[in-house]
This record gives sequence, structure tokens and C-alpha cells, in this order.
Amino acid sequence: MLLTDFLPAFLVMALVALRGPRAWLAVTAIAAFFQAATPLLLGVGGRAAGLAPAYALLPIGLWHGLGLLFRMGRAPERTRQFAITGRFGLLVLFTVVGVFGALAYPRLFQGMVSVLPPREGLDSGVVAPLRPTGTNYIQSFYLVCNFTIATLVYLFHQQGVITIESFRRFVWIGGAVSVTFGCYQLLAHLTGLPWPASFVNSNIGVAQLPEQTMLGVRRMSATFLEPSMLSLHFLVMVGAFVFGGRRLLQGMPFVFALLVSTSSLAYFGLVALVIVWSLLDSWRTGARVMRPLLATIACCALAITIDQYFFDGQMVERLIFDKFSSGSGLSRITADQIAVDTFVQSWGLGAGVGSARASSFLATLLATVGLPGTVAFLALIGSIVSVLIRDASEEAGFVLYGMLGGVLAWFLSVPDMAMPLVWLFIGFGMQIRADRAAADRVRMTVVHA
Repeated sequence: MLLTDFLPAFLVMALVALRGPRAWLAVTAIAAFFQAATPLLLGVGGRAAGLAPAYALLPIGLWHGLGLLFRMGRAPERTRQFAITGRFGLLVLFTVVGVFGALAYPRLFQGMVSVLPPREGLDSGVVAPLRPTGTNYIQSFYLVCNFTIATLVYLFHQQGVITIESFRRFVWIGGAVSVTFGCYQLLAHLTGLPWPASFVNSNIGVAQLPEQTMLGVRRMSATFLEPSMLSLHFLVMVGAFVFGGRRLLQGMPFVFALLVSTSSLAYFGLVALVIVWSLLDSWRTGARVMRPLLATIACCALAITIDQYFFDGQMVERLIFDKFSSGSGLSRITADQIAVDTFVQSWGLGAGVGSARASSFLATLLATVGLPGTVAFLALIGSIVSVLIRDASEEAGFVLYGMLGGVLAWFLSVPDMAMPLVWLFIGFGMQIRADRAAADRVRMTVVHA
């Protein structure tokens, strides 16, 4: 075991989280942006690897959750208000299917199914016979962690011990810290200032690439493994603050970070988010759609102008128009084709999480959790969207478009399910309507009294 430079910061987070569910939510929302960090390293599978801080804080969240359930159990029956929604049931179903498949399918289909092993690069083109590995257990553990994060938020929010407004403040602080690191990263590359790799990139088993540049420009990755991971998290923030909460000033730092990240996912994701938001929201917000839309278009136009002036349009050419014909694009398409073959060869059941990888989230779902798990996940997201889209409140919009920003990034390019930030939004999305109904019941009781 090796302690890292991030450990002191994590210990501070843990001490704060011990104060209660609200404090746990605060530090978890901030820790969710430190994807490349870990408080300690262990030897796992022949390499040093650690647990991301947001997951390492889960035992404290569980302690608060069990304490809350204990107090609820001792309360008079008439005061208990705990509702199990269908959305929570879909989350349970998705997790059960994923964990069962990870343990059973590699043994059931051993040697019968071909997969792209998770530890092989997307550009390797390596296809190997399916067999059980330790990665199945590791990825099952992450599925359970994701379930636990969403469930704790669901429980705490339903019981009124956390609020969306406080979550909005905490998650903005975490995002702003990450943007600050990203801006310093660009400055450090230009000036030779030191980059605190042992702190930000303390999880050396999955650390950032030493040189991530394009046309001589340092690619911003901030507190994440690489620019596409940065793009997923900041698409969540743009969705939540710009399109959902309509708070342009708070959302602009994340739009800026997306535009300078030189990530294709950032640009395709931003366009996809604008399209989805316009289709879902314009009918009920009317002219209010125009301000965020025009601001986003203006930022994109500025970025294109800078590219034309300094790089002769090569950035846009490489990252957008030539993306699918490039070596990276062809590798991603090949990886997804292999994942579809795995899905077919396993009779639609999948090879189990940790057995296969792909370029996009949908292909990963099909290849690992199969049709049952994919349907459960899509039903979960669809049910949350169907509820929140009918709620005109700013809180509902914040949760809806924050979640959709992450889901769109998943389906465009990111195959990794271990994204605590997205699961925090999913947890709020499962509960928001029931919480509103509970508040209405409390108001009615007061009036009748």
C-alpha cells in the first residue's frame, strides 16, 4: 500500500463528510471532479491502482444512511414517509442484472464468445476468447458503488435532509476548482510552471498521458484522465447550469473549458445537448430558450474564429470533419463492431461487465449487460426524463439537463460507467417528484391543522 499526496485533502473531505448527509453530499460533489486522484494505491492485477475519492467517501455516506433508516424505524408509523418509486426499481434491476452477468456469463460463455479485452487499447484490434477475470469483480464493485451513490441521494432527498439547491452550490464549487486546475495546466505548459501531478494524478495506475497536445497546443484535461473525461463532466455542468437552470454566468466557465479542451466529444456533445434541449424545452419556455442558445452559438463562433486565425482551421478540421476517417475514429468504430459481435455471439445476454470494452456506452452496454441490462438502463433514464420534463421548476430542469449532459456524452464516446457525478444526478432524478408530493402533503397538514 502506498499513500499519496492527495491523502491529506481526502482526510479533510472525510472529516467534513462525517458531519452529516448534507456535508457528505458536499464533499462527494466536489470529489467527483477529481477523477484521476486517489488517497492511496494498492497493487491490483500487477499494477498500482486506487479508488477515486468520491467512491472512497461512500462508507461515510452509508453510515449516515443506516443511521437515518434506524431513526425512521423507531419513529411513529404515522410519521414515516418512505416511497419506493418505479425508477428506483429499475435502478435495482439494472444493478442486479449487471452483477449477476459479471459473475455468471464469463463462465457460461467461456471460450464461445470473442471480446475486446478491457485492458487492451481501442486501437489494438485484439480479439480474445471470453474467460473469467478479476476485472469482472472490480467492475461489479463499481456497479454497486454507482447504485449506492444514487440510492443514498434518493433516500436523503426523500427524507428532506439534502436539497437540490445545496447540491447545486456544491457541484459548482467542484466544477470551478477543476476549471481552475485546467487553466493553470495550460499556463504551466506555456511557462514551464510545475504541474502537481502527484496530487491531481495520484492514481498512477490510470494517470493522464504525459503529453496530450494537438498542433503544439496543450490539451486541457484538468483533474481528469484525459480530455474526453473532462468533456463528459463539463457537459453535465453546461446542461445543468446553462440549459436546465438558465444560469448563464455560472455556466460559462464550463462552456469555455469545453471549447478549449480540443476534444471531439466536447463539440459533438455540445451540439447534441443544444438539439435535445431545444426539442424538449422550447415548447414550455418559449423565448427563454434564446438567451442560452445565442450565448452558446456566440462562444462557438469565437472558438472557430480563433482556430481560423491561429491554426488555419486545422483544429476544427481534425476534431470534427476528419474525426471518423482518422486512425482514432476508425479504431473506435472497429471496437464498437467487435462489441456488437460479442452481443450477438452471447445470444443478447452480454459477456458480463469487465469482460469487454467498446468506444461508446451503448455498445458497451450491449456487449456486457446485454439486452436485459440495456433495456433496464434506458427505461430508468426514460422514466426520469418523462417525469422531469413535465415539471417546469428550475430544480427539475437543473437535474434533467445535468443528467442528460452526462448520458449524451456516454452514448457519444465514453464507455465507462464509473462516473459518480452522473449517478448523483440520477439519484436526484429518481426522487424529485416524490419529494415535491411529500412537501405538498406537509403543507396540506399544516393548513388542516
